Amino acid sequence: MTVISPPPSPLFWTGFICALALPLFVTLASPLPMAFFLPVICLIFLCTYAVKFRQAPKLDWALLGWIAVIGAFGCLSTLWSATPSESLERGLKISALLLCSLPLIDLARACPAETLKGKWVAFPILTLLIGVVSLIELNFGMPLYRLVKDIPQGTGVSPSLINKSASVFTLMLPICLFMCLRRGVYTLAGLLVIAAGLLFIKTESQASQIGLIIMPLSLLGLFILPVAGIPLAFGFTGFLILLMPFLSPIAFDMFAQKISGNLYLAEKASASMRLENWDFISRKIMESPWTGFGMDATRSIRDFETQQLFFRGTTIMHPHNIGLQIWIEFGLIGIVVMLGFLGFLLKRLLALPPAERRLPFMLFCGALAFFMISWSMWSAWLLAFMVYLAVLMILAAKTTNSPSTS
Repeated sequence: MTVISPPPSPLFWTGFICALALPLFVTLASPLPMAFFLPVICLIFLCTYAVKFRQAPKLDWALLGWIAVIGAFGCLSTLWSATPSESLERGLKISALLLCSLPLIDLARACPAETLKGKWVAFPILTLLIGVVSLIELNFGMPLYRLVKDIPQGTGVSPSLINKSASVFTLMLPICLFMCLRRGVYTLAGLLVIAAGLLFIKTESQASQIGLIIMPLSLLGLFILPVAGIPLAFGFTGFLILLMPFLSPIAFDMFAQKISGNLYLAEKASASMRLENWDFISRKIMESPWTGFGMDATRSIRDFETQQLFFRGTTIMHPHNIGLQIWIEFGLIGIVVMLGFLGFLLKRLLALPPAERRLPFMLFCGALAFFMISWSMWSAWLLAFMVYLAVLMILAAKTTNSPSTS
């Protein structure tokens, strides 16, 4: 591990912690602005750091390099894209968002542990408030949303509008519990668990429900398989991404019709519809398996061949599956790049002491649930939130007596 000696400046680091709490506070209304706040906060504090301390923070060039490669590959896909201008625009936007946000991780590494004393509790409290607000909306017919949008009672409002907030709460939960339990704040930890249980019952976000199941199971798996657990999980993830276009049609043929009568799977979880989406996307992938159709090109494809048994249309915004999205946008070349990035993350994770692997591994498994069945992998707010989680993981470790800086 590399131990970083941070410049002493209580005012600067206190401002940094307060600024990091701002995106979470804004999430009480919507998590979408996170894609704006994170790069702005990062650039402000990077510049202030350089001016105040007359030096730059130690940057993680390996991580920045990988993200630059992925962004450049997205821009390069304009050469074979079905929609060149859209691919170039998306590649530039995602590259700018990530490269201008990732140095927050380096600033978090440099943040003195004593700065968090008395301030870390803001993150669990704000997360709890997000859960409470989500539960109020889900249980009482979306009153706050109606008030903000001036929607009269009697007008239908879908509870799925709360899915993004539920997702933020779900993935913040392990970090907040880690902070509370290590500091002995058991009442706040208990309230977070209660809110998680209620949200699990009420939310329409199946990714949140799966995340709330898979994260504690992944932690249990590390106790059962302390050495092999993480490599097996990463290997299975890579295997699944690689074979997704071949597995999806089989799953559609075997299960879609059988589960179509199940109230939860077919109607609430839209499982049959999603299997049909994956089936026709997989068959489209085979038309250009080496390079795909370009970054963010799925929404422009108008001729998906589908039986329209459960999904009434021949177009779709994105695959709702990270494996299929990489395949249809970048083909096998993109899969090789993604597998390389997974290997990079695995190497970083295994470099940590065993006890320090648990929290990031739980979050990796939880985040994977969202990328496998939910939003596009290029959703700006979701990518910004992944960076935010990485930053808070590092700060969470600093709330213990032996903070990690890896």
